[in-house]
Amino acid sequence: MAYRLMMIDDDDGETFLMGKLIKKQAMDLEFEALHHAQEALTVLEERAASTPALLPDLILLDMNMPEMSGLEIRRAMAASPSLKLIPVILMSSSDWSHDINSAYDVGAAAYLVKPAGLEQMRETLQHLHDFWFGVVRLPVHG
Repeated sequence: MAYRLMMIDDDDGETFLMGKLIKKQAMDLEFEALHHAQEALTVLEERAASTPALLPDLILLDMNMPEMSGLEIRRAMAASPSLKLIPVILMSSSDWSHDINSAYDVGAAAYLVKPAGLEQMRETLQHLHDFWFGVVRLPVHG
């Protein structure tokens, strides 16, 4: 069974690298990248209403985006009965305790300091894959 991983990040380069790494490491993941916060919420809400089976199993969400922060997106998801169960990992380049606490305060499943460099990104992706899709039992949509 292929799991669905969605990455919401306004940095095209990071989402491109993540997609390439998933393919290179032959992970059994369906990867989708969205670059605009409001677009991501709309896509998630439409899928929840029409085809819940197409909702992501896990979301990697950038905390700092121009139009709407990752914290705001997570709050909106938490308020939606059909989206609140999707695990969200909030990501930022910040290791500041205020940012970390803010992420958990809005219901993040985890907080991740963005990897610096390709090798660290590869290792982080492998750890995420092994834990979230190998150990954890995820909610079932639909």
